[in-house]
Amino acid sequence: QIVKPAEITRSYAELCIREGPLGRPSSQRDLTIGVDASGFMYTIQAAVHASGSSSQWATNADLAALYHFLTRSLCLPVNLAFIWDGQDKPAIKRGTRVIKHEHWLTPACQEMIEDFGYRSYQARGDAEAEICNLQRRGAIDIVWSADSDVWPFGATHVIRRTVPRLPAHVQLYSAREIERKIGVKASGWIVYALVCGGDYDDGLAGVGDGIALGLAKTDLGDRLLAVVRLGKDNFAANIQSWRQALIEELHHNRSCKLSPRCAARARTVPVLAHFPKKEVVWAYCAP
Repeated sequence: QIVKPAEITRSYAELCIREGPLGRPSSQRDLTIGVDASGFMYTIQAAVHASGSSSQWATNADLAALYHFLTRSLCLPVNLAFIWDGQDKPAIKRGTRVIKHEHWLTPACQEMIEDFGYRSYQARGDAEAEICNLQRRGAIDIVWSADSDVWPFGATHVIRRTVPRLPAHVQLYSAREIERKIGVKASGWIVYALVCGGDYDDGLAGVGDGIALGLAKTDLGDRLLAVVRLGKDNFAANIQSWRQALIEELHHNRSCKLSPRCAARARTVPVLAHFPKKEVVWAYCAP
């Protein structure tokens, strides 16, 4: 809900046409979308099972929904790359142990995707991290994922899902619009994930969305990236000044980015000596 003000609803067909060579003559290829395949599949399943379908019918409906999406995409100037979570994904995400064996529907979905001529492969770790890396390298244009960690991973353009009751439309977000309307840029989302908690860590006790969003609007994100650029070997020493700056923001609201209510709560937040963990920082900054 935090990024809701930056949401744009667009026809999937219009998006594919306008963002490719037909809409932008300077573009050298069709629009390329990297799909978080596991998340996409679970979204389809949730919609099907919410209808109260029997298990056998639901299985067929899951595959039918994927078939319908692929058929529609095949008629549009768009390339799709479906990327699945790999074995090196975190063992625990957001406090829940991750089941590392593949979902039983995965083989059938992969076969169908490849039969349509689209790419489908397994990442080494998190699929969304892999897709965001591909976007940074210019291999894909848009990330399709409902996982909020795409923002600290540096995503620039994201489709979260199709619009309820408007299945031919999608919810589209851009990092530029999020920065303009919400005041948080890419480096700020790393701070948000670190203090509020994400896939890799529980964050700081007592920090909720309000405090995390205020901290994300400060220069802590840029300062953290400066520490990362100095390398892993000296991280323990270099992070000390950043941690002190974080404490100053929490306890004294130096940048005035926290609301009065959040500032009052933030003064009681303890910052442990080992925060943030090096491996968690690198998971977001260099996934």
